[in-house]
Amino acid sequence: MNYILALLLLVISTSSAAKLRAFNDKSPREKSAELALGFRKLGEYKFSGKQSGTLNAQSSYGFVFEGGYNYTQNWYFGGFFALTSSDYQADVVREDGSPDTVYSSLSYFDLQLVTRFNMLRTSLTPYIEAGLGMTSIDSGVASGKIVETCWYDPLFDRYICGYRQPNKSVTDLSATVGIGVRYETTNKSFIKLSTNYRLINYTKTKERPLLGDISFSIGMLVD
Repeated sequence: MNYILALLLLVISTSSAAKLRAFNDKSPREKSAELALGFRKLGEYKFSGKQSGTLNAQSSYGFVFEGGYNYTQNWYFGGFFALTSSDYQADVVREDGSPDTVYSSLSYFDLQLVTRFNMLRTSLTPYIEAGLGMTSIDSGVASGKIVETCWYDPLFDRYICGYRQPNKSVTDLSATVGIGVRYETTNKSFIKLSTNYRLINYTKTKERPLLGDISFSIGMLVD
C-alpha cells in the first residue's frame, strides 16, 4: 500500500505542473491513445484435481501493462499483458497411492484484448470492462527430459554449458470481466483502480480456475 501512495503522490506532484482537474470536468480522452503501467495483487485461490490433489496458493503481487484507444469518451478498445507469480502448497497422491506435499510457485502470463465502457464523460468516471485472450501457466514443477544448454558469457569470454529440466506448463483461453474507477488528473495523465476476475478454460481441475485481482495503474494520454 505504501508504494501505491508514493506513486499517487508522484503523479500529483509532477502532472504537467498544473492543477488537478475537477471531477466533473469534461474528459479529454476522446480520440486519444493511452498507455498505462500498473501493479496488481492476486488474491488467494484454491484448485482441486478431478481425481485427487488440492493446490492452495497465497496472494501475490505482479504487474500489468496496458495500451489502447479511446474512440469516444465512453468507449475504449485495447489490450494488456500481465505477469504474476504465486507460491503454493499442493497436497498430491503419488503413483503408489501414498500422499505427498509439493511446494513451488505458479507463474501466470496473461494477454487479453479488452473493451471498456466509461459510464460518464467526465474526468472522474466508473467503468466496466470485459476481455478475451489467453493465459499461460508455468507450474513450477519439473517435467520432461533433462537437456543440456550452452550460452556465451561475455564477462568470461567463453561458452558455458549446463543442464536444465523444463517445467510443466499449459496455455489456455481465458476471459476477463472487471469494474473500476478512473480519474484524469490532467489533460495528459490519469490514474485507475480496478478489480477483475479471470476465468481460465483449463479442464483438468474440478472447476475452471477463477482468479480475482485488484490493480492500480498510472497512465498517459497520447494524441
